[in-house]
Amino acid sequence: MTDDERDGDASDAAARLLQRKLRASNQRELYKALNVPPSASSEEIRAAYLRVASSYHPDRVDPPLREDSEAQFLKIDRAYKVLTDPLMRQAYDKFGERGLRLLQAVPQHEMLPLRFPCEVAYILEDLSAEEMQYSALSAQGSSGTVTVHMEIPRPLQPPRLKQLSVEQQVEVPLTGATSLFAGIFVINRKAVGMGMGYVGARLQLSKATWVSCTYLLSQKRKLTIESSRELSGAVNVRASLSCAENGNLGLKLASSRRMSASLTGTVDLTAGSGEDEAIGFGLTSSNGKRELTGRLRVSDSEVAVKGIYENRISNAVLVKCVGKLGTRGVECLLGATRNLSSLATINLGLGVGMDGVTVSIQARKGRHHVHVPIKISPHLDPWSVLVGSLLSAGLNAGLVLLVRPFEKARIQRQLRMLEREVSERQARGRRNAAAQVRLMAEASIRKTQVEKRAMKGLGGLVILEARYGTSSMPQKAPPDPEWYLLSRDKEQALDRATALDVRVPLQFFVNKSRLQLPPGSKAGMLGFYDVSANPTWLYDPSTSSDGSEPDKSSATAFRAPLRPPRPPEAKTKARTRLYVRYSYLGKVYEVSVDDIEPLELPPMDTSHTCLGTEGQVR
Repeated sequence: MTDDERDGDASDAAARLLQRKLRASNQRELYKALNVPPSASSEEIRAAYLRVASSYHPDRVDPPLREDSEAQFLKIDRAYKVLTDPLMRQAYDKFGERGLRLLQAVPQHEMLPLRFPCEVAYILEDLSAEEMQYSALSAQGSSGTVTVHMEIPRPLQPPRLKQLSVEQQVEVPLTGATSLFAGIFVINRKAVGMGMGYVGARLQLSKATWVSCTYLLSQKRKLTIESSRELSGAVNVRASLSCAENGNLGLKLASSRRMSASLTGTVDLTAGSGEDEAIGFGLTSSNGKRELTGRLRVSDSEVAVKGIYENRISNAVLVKCVGKLGTRGVECLLGATRNLSSLATINLGLGVGMDGVTVSIQARKGRHHVHVPIKISPHLDPWSVLVGSLLSAGLNAGLVLLVRPFEKARIQRQLRMLEREVSERQARGRRNAAAQVRLMAEASIRKTQVEKRAMKGLGGLVILEARYGTSSMPQKAPPDPEWYLLSRDKEQALDRATALDVRVPLQFFVNKSRLQLPPGSKAGMLGFYDVSANPTWLYDPSTSSDGSEPDKSSATAFRAPLRPPRPPEAKTKARTRLYVRYSYLGKVYEVSVDDIEPLELPPMDTSHTCLGTEGQVR
């Protein structure tokens, strides 16, 4: 694999990683806003709400903080209303924010008779499936295929048109489960043309079953009913019944079964309707990157065995080899498919058989497909095979050289767009967290004073130091304790920061000398934000592709598009952690936990490290 292909794979991997992070919806944000676990009771949620609302209510803060208070209190109040309403909480636990939107679509008269949670779950699941089906149907739109058959009559002569066919289909969704489609098919062969049209409807009966009906409008009209059903997680059956204008019936059956994680078997049968009656069997073995398929087909006109081997040598390139041995002769096809984007691909292939040598060019963009087969020679001879190989290789090299600059530019644009989106979201999270800490600061100071006098003067739970981030251990440089003031210099420092001072929010959540943080990422809690979301590893001008320092003497060292560095999984993994040093009953302890681990202070056991008394530890 070349360096450019590795760069493309790394860039695509980085883009996909960011896209997953941007698409991922955290279904625990409302719980984090009140610092309660998902298993919390209504009484616990109410008590947590009252503790937080006492510091966030606009009527209870100083005028300079009132604007921040109004915005933050709306979030807390919404979290309380959702989590204390049984129906809304169930919808949120099941589908997150999307579940709340689905619940708003249910008429009130349908929700009133519901008594059991399972009834609400059934309605939400049906609405979710219907919404997904409607989105899928809406995304389909139109599709089309253009096939241009070319042939070279003699060596060193330009190709000429042999046959042209065009098919176009438009699909329109009526509901989430029903759609109508119509299409036309036109073909021109040696100055003789013909055309036909068809209309039909498709109905999604359930998640596993669909039925379609198609009526062919041509000189020989035909009605076709087709259905597919997934009998289980491993078995799928598809059937098609057609009836021609003259009364002839046709039947097609196909079934597939997943025998193991890597092995799938298929059986298909065709009978009647003027087509060759045939039966076929197939086995497919796949391990993710490589796939091997063997098929046996017996028909009225031919008995053939076909083998297909596919190997994905990179994220963008797939190599395919097809060999066929039958009573009509031998055929062989070698091709390669390159992904230009998530929707666009281009395929080049060389076919050799008893009917000659053919070079095939295929391009796809979404549901639109163009196929250009060029017949080099109607005879099988070494000269034709050599010419076809050179032509296929030359076209592949030419297309790669032509497409690669556009592909690299597209990837860089996508990375910059995603980086900007992540940075903007991190900036919003930082501003929200800063506003939350400013509102907590006064209550945190009061709680610190109360805790110092608690336990009959021995001292309750006082947070001495707390760091959250990828460099949260005490041997690292301490983060700015007043970062939440958000001056221009502080924001620039936070752009490069890998840890955050969270002493104020942790002290704020202390209740009667105890602190409990539920499991899950702390990034969504009040006063926290994801410091590790800084996407500088995507496009970092301070490091080269191998992690070394760039040549700073070059005038274009920081302006030229650099090769993206290795994805984060290839580097030393720096996990987000929470480090806390606290005093309790006159002694000082420290603890460090992973981001998703729960935290309880003081612990029920002796797992936290005791550093000594308060007089010994400063």
